[in-house]
Amino acid sequence: MSLAELAKRARENKGKSGAKPVAKTDKKPVGINRTNYEFDYNINRINVEKFAQAKLFLTQDIGEHYGEVSTIIERGHEHEFHAPDHPTQEEWNDPETGFLTQVQYKSDVSEHAKSRYNYESKRTQAWHFILSKCTTAMKNAIKQDPEWTNWERNKNTLQLWLRIVDVSMNGTGVPEDEDKKINEARFKFDRVFQRSTESVGEFYERFNILYSAMVNQGARLYQIFLPEDLDAEALIEQRAAAAVREDRMKALSFLQKLDKARFGGLIDELENALERGRNEYPNTLVDAYAMACRYKQNGVLVDGLLKPRADQYHAAMTAPAKAESKEPAARKGPVCWTCDAPGHVQKDCPLHKKVIDYYKKASKNSKEVKEELRKQFSFVSIGKAVQKFAMVEKDKRPFSENDVLLDNEASVSVFNNKNLLSNIRKATYPVTVNGV
Repeated sequence: MSLAELAKRARENKGKSGAKPVAKTDKKPVGINRTNYEFDYNINRINVEKFAQAKLFLTQDIGEHYGEVSTIIERGHEHEFHAPDHPTQEEWNDPETGFLTQVQYKSDVSEHAKSRYNYESKRTQAWHFILSKCTTAMKNAIKQDPEWTNWERNKNTLQLWLRIVDVSMNGTGVPEDEDKKINEARFKFDRVFQRSTESVGEFYERFNILYSAMVNQGARLYQIFLPEDLDAEALIEQRAAAAVREDRMKALSFLQKLDKARFGGLIDELENALERGRNEYPNTLVDAYAMACRYKQNGVLVDGLLKPRADQYHAAMTAPAKAESKEPAARKGPVCWTCDAPGHVQKDCPLHKKVIDYYKKASKNSKEVKEELRKQFSFVSIGKAVQKFAMVEKDKRPFSENDVLLDNEASVSVFNNKNLLSNIRKATYPVTVNGV
């Protein structure tokens, strides 16, 4: 759920009785992370980006510790539990399967009740966790609500969170001028650009947060003005067309905000193509992100140039490289690409042959290969040895049908068996894979 929708839900939930304004301070927003984030009363107009980041971190923490309670933070409503359907009278009284049907139904009902009980218990615990992430100023603003006593008595986590959203987004004092609010939101977003030390992925996440913050303030890249006399069908069509335009402008804005030192050539190529009659500009933000990730100059990914090559590549298994020889390079002779040892090339490397032989054996996993080779060689780089075999013909490939080729920071991971993939979708927050 976007910040705009969440803020709207909080406003709808707000009671008619207004809360008294709280004195504001000039506290400057600072960078936050998952260990130091908090909700402060002063972020409602000063730094909506900070609230968006804090909400993301809170969603992750609540999901990790309290499971389904994260629905409250992410969606602004309670997690829904659906009771099992009661069997029909015929199924219930069937002489052959009726008994099993009754047992199964009672088991489902018991499991449903257990799930709801666990949810209620975790929701109460989440109340204290969420409140601990509020500053003193935020707590004071929350407690001014006339319903605070009831919320605290019942540990109503949903109402607590909606109140935090309402205070953060709308404040507790006199509402500010809408036009001024929209103008300031657009001004802040227009000043956003990719940093020279920022990868495309990092900027993509920051861009989304800042865009959500702008939309929450009432501003959009494509402002639509709808006549009041439009019928329902025409209104739906106009809004759908505006949504398409908004997505396209968001994609173009992302490209224009990329670091010009690295991606200036990409913009030039798109403009040149348009002059030749080919419109290759992306229509969605995801397309723009993919285009930036894949952009190459002189055959090298531009996004990969952000870090030194040693930091880019993480082989499946590595060991510390040998210390450089003090012998002049002219006297070293050929150097093996696999083991970095002088005196032979890769096709004659015993390590290279050993790696491929072991990978061809289905009974050998990466750990077993690593341990076996360490007994014979001081330097092991499995990734280099098998890298060139990833795309060869099936009968020569040293992988089984169910192997997956992964690499840290890779744009594409290779799946040999497409049946291993299902339900592919964009994650709502970053996903980390460990132990590979």
